[in-house]
Amino acid sequence: MIEPGNRAAAVAGRYRAAVPFADRILLLRDEVAVGSPDLARIGLVGVALALQTAVLASPGHFRPAGTWTFAAFVAVGTLAALALCLLATMPLRELLHPQVRRGLAVAAFVALPILSVMGVWHGALGARNMVMSSPPSNDGAVMDIYAARQVLRGHNPYQKTSIVAALAALNAPSTTTTPLMDGQFRGARAYPSAGAVNQVFLNVLKYRPGTIPPEFESKYNYPAGSFLFILPFLWAGIHDMRFLYALAVALMGLYLWARAPRALRPLVPLIVLGNVPLIILTAGDQPDPIYGLFLMLGYAEWATPWVSPLAMGVAVGTKQLAWFFLPFYVLLIARELGWREAMRRTGIIIGVFALINAAFILPSPAGYLWSISGPIADPMFPLGIGIIALFVSNGLPLLPKIVFTLMEVGAWAGGVMGWVRSRILATAAAGAVLGALPLFFAWRSLVNYFYLVPLLVLAIVLADPTQRAALRRRSA
Repeated sequence: MIEPGNRAAAVAGRYRAAVPFADRILLLRDEVAVGSPDLARIGLVGVALALQTAVLASPGHFRPAGTWTFAAFVAVGTLAALALCLLATMPLRELLHPQVRRGLAVAAFVALPILSVMGVWHGALGARNMVMSSPPSNDGAVMDIYAARQVLRGHNPYQKTSIVAALAALNAPSTTTTPLMDGQFRGARAYPSAGAVNQVFLNVLKYRPGTIPPEFESKYNYPAGSFLFILPFLWAGIHDMRFLYALAVALMGLYLWARAPRALRPLVPLIVLGNVPLIILTAGDQPDPIYGLFLMLGYAEWATPWVSPLAMGVAVGTKQLAWFFLPFYVLLIARELGWREAMRRTGIIIGVFALINAAFILPSPAGYLWSISGPIADPMFPLGIGIIALFVSNGLPLLPKIVFTLMEVGAWAGGVMGWVRSRILATAAAGAVLGALPLFFAWRSLVNYFYLVPLLVLAIVLADPTQRAALRRRSA
């Protein structure tokens, strides 16, 4: 039997526990009532995440769409998600009426819980795959592990690698390869079917073992940071890196939570879990969260004299995708802190890149450049969720690769010029969108080129007041 005093203490304890939750609800309600710009930004990001999730669920997100309708949807959906993220970087208090901002807040409360449930489900599937030691589902992760093993054996992975040997060593499916328009695929215009890829793969494995097959991308295409992060774990006997990539995602979430206003912190777990493409691809052993974490820290903490450039150096020393954001970062530092500081930081970034990669560049500079230039120089099949989706679905006649390269370079240059000249675009976070925009026009514009943009935008926007306050304190 519970004594009256104990019952009263239990009720009081439950009341004290409920008060913080009630306070959070009240704070969120107040944010909605006043049309909080930050909550409106979260609403825009929530809708962008919903679009990215729908694109990932549509035919055409990996292999070419079978119909014009799906091809148009993945291209328009991707561009619309980028546009919403770009709008989220702008001064919403000036641009949007309070009623519109309140509507976006409601959109956040509708979209994020639904998306986060999907994220939890796919995260659980990823945990199951890890427990069952399922092989990676993308060739980037396979090649990272293969390169790290090569280094442990004393070999330079930029001199000779074989994707067939790498896949066979991990018992990974042949369909995770990146086929090339060479060898048995020379002259093909359509992306090879899974059956055709598997047939060529088995042929190489049986009749051409030990050779570098021209039908598949076998070069190690990434800077050395991509495999150096996993090297200690492989040395220790750990072969599944999903835990490491999941940890990077969790750290990105912690950073968002630390920079978010107190009233909005309860939404941060929903934002991270609601990035369904991020959860799905991380569960499949996609390694991009590693470079994404350092890119987020480097860009969002732009006012810090050492943390920011060091983190940016690690990002660009780990993945080429970070290079697209670098001009906007340097221009931001030049505008806010002057060109001398921008040049100092550029030197630090180059130094960190060299520190990570020099041991593999110096023995064979030509081999290193030959390897990491593969995505541009090698005859890869056109593929993706950008504008190329309209062409590979046979909706439009396929144009030469140089046309897409020129569009990509033009979008990059146009983004830089727009950022410099436009007052409304000249925000710190806009560079996180404009840096990814050129990839929409590329010959290959894969899902993982875009799925980190919403989190980067939110991190930079939410951290910006803190960064500017720190500058004011240092200059006072």
